[in-house]
Amino acid sequence: MAALELLTALLFYLPFLLTIVFGFFAMAIGIFALFSGTLIVLLLASYGAYAVLRDTGLLEQLIQKSKSIWRFLSNDVELNVRKTFVMRNLHLLPKRNALYICHPHGLFGYSWLLHFCYGIGEWPQEVPKPVLAIHSILFRIPFVRDVLEQCNCIEAKETTIQECLGKGKSVAIVTGGIEEMVYNGNKQVKLVLKKRKGYARIAKQCGAPIVPLFTRGENELFPTETFWLWSKLRHLVRKWTGLEVPLPSWTSMKRWIQILHKPLETPIETYVVGIVDTQKQNEDAIRAECIAIYKQFFQKESISADIIA
Repeated sequence: MAALELLTALLFYLPFLLTIVFGFFAMAIGIFALFSGTLIVLLLASYGAYAVLRDTGLLEQLIQKSKSIWRFLSNDVELNVRKTFVMRNLHLLPKRNALYICHPHGLFGYSWLLHFCYGIGEWPQEVPKPVLAIHSILFRIPFVRDVLEQCNCIEAKETTIQECLGKGKSVAIVTGGIEEMVYNGNKQVKLVLKKRKGYARIAKQCGAPIVPLFTRGENELFPTETFWLWSKLRHLVRKWTGLEVPLPSWTSMKRWIQILHKPLETPIETYVVGIVDTQKQNEDAIRAECIAIYKQFFQKESISADIIA
């Protein structure tokens, strides 16, 4: 059972592990490659092996098999995850393509990954399921890019999102981005939305409605590590690379492992907050309506949250 728990924890934290390894590996390469031609040769050889696996299709096969590993661990585990990560107000979803704006970002946005990439939870068949827009820098990393492509993800670039919406697909974006990840630590719930303009412009140009979403409970149940030394390292990585690398706390890891045995007592609930029609109003009015809908939702559900920046 200990091996099963370790494997499942690693599967849950795979995106986090890939990101932190990339961050420090990239910094190490940048420093030592100046003094060692051997490292450059090793790096080129590694990339060559990756290219061969990608071109022959073997890498895609490996990723597809790894995506389904957790389903074979236990039917109970799958059921526990589904009972822990739930969606509310699905009857509000529009039966056409739309732009979904997701808040808050959370530790690593696991709610959005599980719902949109791994198919956790019920999704109405008549509603187009959105692809998830991910930070573009992650698509520059070998292997990570391939995993994201196989997990229903696209680059969070305006042109890419417009192209998907233009083809009749739905897109989900975590609007607050890295900045919101910094604010949302432990019991803080702060939405970075006031100064965000791109989502309203894209939706207006593509004629797609906006569907605001909100996840309740992920920050509280899966807090980040706040140890002072790690906070300093996070600050340096963010300053040098523009990436936020969160470290899950021991409490967070214990709760992930708990899902192996039973659902969490307090579920992580993702709400469909409402729908914003973008056809009959300008971009400023669209943004104002999105903010107003979130505020009304917070008041109705008695959620203590601030909308900032």
